[in-house]
Amino acid sequence: MKISIICISIWLLLLPTRIFSCGYYPYGEETRFTLFHPQNFDFDGFTPFFYSTYFYYANYQEDIEKLQPEIAEDDMKNVLLWQQLTEKKIGVKTIYRALYQSDFDLTNASKNEFIKQLHREQKKDVLKYIAYVHKASLLNTYHSDPWEKNDESDVQLRSGSIQEIQQILEKENNPFLKRRYAFLAMRLAFYNSQHDLIEHLWKKYISQTEKDIVYYWAMYYWNVGTPDSQDRDNRFYEIFYHASGKRQVIRSNYLYGEAKIEGKEVTNPLYEKEFLFYKSIRNTSRTLGEIKLLQKKYGNTKELDFLLLREVNKLEDWLVSPKIILDQPAIYNMDSCCYSEVANILYPMDVQYAKEVLQFIKGNKPKNNYVWDLSEGYLNYLLGNFGTSKVQIQRALKKYKHKKKQKLLNQILILNRVALRDPSIRLNDFSMDEFDLQNKFVLALAKQFEKNKQIVEAMVVYSWIESVPGYEEYYNWMVWKGERPINNYWGDFFTEYKDYIDYISGPKEIERLIQLTKKHMDHPNFKILKRDLPFLYDLLGTKHLRRGHYKTAQINFKKAGANYYNDDENPFNYYLSANPFYADINSFHRKTKGDTLSYTKEQIMKKLLFHLEAVKTSKKKSYHYNLIANCFFNMTYHGNSWMMRRRAWSQEKFHNGMIDEKEYHQANLAKNYYYKAYLNSHQSDSSAYYLAMAGKCEDLRQKDVYDDYYDRTRYNSYYKKIKLKYEDWGEIFLGGCYAYDQAN
Repeated sequence: MKISIICISIWLLLLPTRIFSCGYYPYGEETRFTLFHPQNFDFDGFTPFFYSTYFYYANYQEDIEKLQPEIAEDDMKNVLLWQQLTEKKIGVKTIYRALYQSDFDLTNASKNEFIKQLHREQKKDVLKYIAYVHKASLLNTYHSDPWEKNDESDVQLRSGSIQEIQQILEKENNPFLKRRYAFLAMRLAFYNSQHDLIEHLWKKYISQTEKDIVYYWAMYYWNVGTPDSQDRDNRFYEIFYHASGKRQVIRSNYLYGEAKIEGKEVTNPLYEKEFLFYKSIRNTSRTLGEIKLLQKKYGNTKELDFLLLREVNKLEDWLVSPKIILDQPAIYNMDSCCYSEVANILYPMDVQYAKEVLQFIKGNKPKNNYVWDLSEGYLNYLLGNFGTSKVQIQRALKKYKHKKKQKLLNQILILNRVALRDPSIRLNDFSMDEFDLQNKFVLALAKQFEKNKQIVEAMVVYSWIESVPGYEEYYNWMVWKGERPINNYWGDFFTEYKDYIDYISGPKEIERLIQLTKKHMDHPNFKILKRDLPFLYDLLGTKHLRRGHYKTAQINFKKAGANYYNDDENPFNYYLSANPFYADINSFHRKTKGDTLSYTKEQIMKKLLFHLEAVKTSKKKSYHYNLIANCFFNMTYHGNSWMMRRRAWSQEKFHNGMIDEKEYHQANLAKNYYYKAYLNSHQSDSSAYYLAMAGKCEDLRQKDVYDDYYDRTRYNSYYKKIKLKYEDWGEIFLGGCYAYDQAN
């Protein structure tokens, strides 16, 4: 039986199909396209500032865990300074472990070669300092005295350590250690809010020393306590540029206001480079002017590479999101009323801007720079220069042999080959290693095949989405739209390949897809389709049913197999636990007395075909016509077997452009067969009943077509005929029905 609908809900036929909570609609990062995800590059120190539709990258903390190298950028700078003490005889990883693992063995029994050498050279002062680093690191926290008791708290421990360090500073003669002790004391004083002491330590021990990572770490703690001013901001720009570990806290706590950068120029030319970098990294609009100026004045740097990558990320969003995701670019804070209008106006301007960026790269790219070479090839692809892009990417593949670099280059090469309709390209040429969710390569490739009208190939690639690791995680879902407007049960977008291949294909394409899958059953690229082969047969049967090919539909439903329909993962047992050959005036999705019988999809079609054939020769034509009509009615939106035509149902009616849209919502076939039953009926009660059922279907059709309820109810010809010929029976069948009462 069918459960009556009490509240607006969505019923799903085939799992897994996603339902979204009320009000959900993808936006921002969910609809932004990118192949050039920065995690594919060596920019771990820039993670919070990956290009984003927000002011800073929303998922940076998650990506830091994925991207973080064994030794972070700032720590590596520090370790390299320590390595100089050993004349570069000891590896950086060995030194790093000695410095940064707080439980590390510093005795002469240590197995660490760096510690061994310090003991051999009797550098007790260095060993003492390293021990102090480990000790002090445990005290660097704000939350040290939550109950403000001041008894045995970290506040007191820090104060004691600061005094001890100050005594050491008076005696220490080693400049390398002296400034590091001063930095330790400054950091401890910072957490104790002793800004006067920080000022003293900074000026006496560090301010006039070499500008290395220790200098910038110390400068940060000193600068925080200085009065708000342009000079203070300039120093933050400098720290932001040189100390990657301080970037997010500076951006969030000290340079967070737009007034800090908008309309401002640096008065002190010493800070121009740092200011331009910060201004560019904050800007979600065009920054080619700043990039040109930075390169002209300060040459090629890693920071410049990152800014170029951000610019390419922007162009991906502005140019590709409308073509592949088929949504507008993820414009931040744009009112929905003018969202599309603004994006459409900007698109030609964005194309021109992409050409300007490409022209700049051509004339200014440094030699053997992966980011610049890749950006040049990719921008040519984005602008439709597929042949040029292909040549450039092939050239880059010969230069850059690192696996990660080769992966992204191969992705762009594949897209160019498909765009050029390369006859040698085969689906089995691809490796599943090429796919990941972050850069949406699968979606780009599928869309390129679809654009070429290679629908079968596109459907194969869409199935790969479910092969990508982490696909089921909420924040990894891919979201995209189709070429024609659709109003799905959860919106005008897609997240799964099953719904989408139904949307883009006809029976012939599904037949070819099945043949291709059976041919390549053992290939990894077809593993999802192999798993879902019963679904494909079911979908093929459904497509034939929608077109009125009932025998072909029955054959394919049978090929799907009984196990598929009886599998608990596919809730056919629940949704087919109703009798499709029974209906009455009041039956929709509620339980009826006919629900003692139920059928599989193949059995429903088999019995329907039986009655369609039997009515040709039977003397009980009205009997067969009525059962046929009941079945057709129940296979509509209004009946108990709607899953024969659809994968999902909602109390809110949606028109999604299917070929049988009118039939599904208007029950025209059922109306015609009820009327045939009426024409072949010889008893007044049966005749009135068949007319009433035909009138019910006509009422549903009118509800679907007309908005004006009052006018609609007056022109139901079937209800009029009942009033004229079977008024008594009409009152029994339709008494109290407003539409029947109003018919005249």
